[in-house]
Amino acid sequence: MMDDNEGFADTFPTCPNSGIGKASGGRYARNKSFKADHMEYDSAMHIDVNSVQLYGIFCGFNGGSTVSKLTMNRMVFEVFQSEQPITKMLHPNEVCISLKRKFENVAKWYTEKVMGDMLTRRLMLKESESDHTDELSEINQKIRQGTTAILILKIDHDVYVLNCGTSMALAITGDPSYPVIKLNEFLHDTDNPEEANRLSDLGVKPSAVFRPTRAIGNFDRSIYYNEDEHLVDATSSPIISIPDVYHYVIEDIWKSLVIISDGVVQNLKEFNVEDIPIEVHERLREDHTVQSTAQSLVDTFARRHQDAYTRNADEKSEGLSNKREEMTVIYIKLQDTDYYEDINSTSNNSTLENSQPMVEDGPYEPYVDLEEVDPNMVREIAKFLLAEEPSQSTKF
Repeated sequence: MMDDNEGFADTFPTCPNSGIGKASGGRYARNKSFKADHMEYDSAMHIDVNSVQLYGIFCGFNGGSTVSKLTMNRMVFEVFQSEQPITKMLHPNEVCISLKRKFENVAKWYTEKVMGDMLTRRLMLKESESDHTDELSEINQKIRQGTTAILILKIDHDVYVLNCGTSMALAITGDPSYPVIKLNEFLHDTDNPEEANRLSDLGVKPSAVFRPTRAIGNFDRSIYYNEDEHLVDATSSPIISIPDVYHYVIEDIWKSLVIISDGVVQNLKEFNVEDIPIEVHERLREDHTVQSTAQSLVDTFARRHQDAYTRNADEKSEGLSNKREEMTVIYIKLQDTDYYEDINSTSNNSTLENSQPMVEDGPYEPYVDLEEVDPNMVREIAKFLLAEEPSQSTKF
């Protein structure tokens, strides 16, 4: 059983066929030099346990470095050390359901176990007749913190992608006519028509909701949304932690997998990169090691961003931000893909249709016991966690 150790994932063996590259967030000075932030908000892992490989990036926001670390480590526990770990014996359908449920367990665990006392304290302070402005301000700052997440789980020739937020997973192929495949169909922001419709169905103007529209934490917009003047009319939580899950069978043309954090996506969007998957493909160059390949790719994005900022600053573009988001890249080199072609022709295990998201309806039982939490707080958390998603449909 894990404790709340932020370094829990580091105790697992790393996957030798993958590497992680990072570039700090920060701001450009007046002389256009880059000043990096001292805090890292992204947490990333690449783990191999008995040939079950788990890769993931958790991107903290609003100061959420601790949120990203804790939830990433808890997810590692859920996958590998819980009472029902994910193993090679499971059918792909079962893996999809289990992976989604485990992520939702993590969201519940963070809400109830990690933040439960603080949320209860906030309720007491709000109901108190005394002035607790300073303490409330400190708590409100912490409850704004959140994290997005993107995961790839690889079991032999099966690849499962879980997305909750605005990061992206890609398959790089050896086919010049179809060089890259976007593995998570949608990003969770208001550019996504499904997310915009979901918010509209809740009585919320999509333009009033800044990205991401799905995340763990971010309680000011998920639990206490009725305190926000832009969200006060919402009939349910605008920000939810329900992920999309996809299943693929590796094709013989697949050469590698790449995960890019939402910081990469946003930095590229800021300077009008229209096709981000193609941009990644064009900038990807295999280096001597998987680690140097990942770092080289993220360094390329950093240089591209600085060049674009400098050019736009020289042109005095209106509304230009001097901020660069933190960026994280995971590069995964696939082994001889002829192997996958051989087993794909004989496997009876992979029966789900490729490229289709797998989302299971229905709330689950709370992951931890809330008997010791204030009853009012229990009801408030339950309303948030167990609310049905009006516009969500099951996809296979």
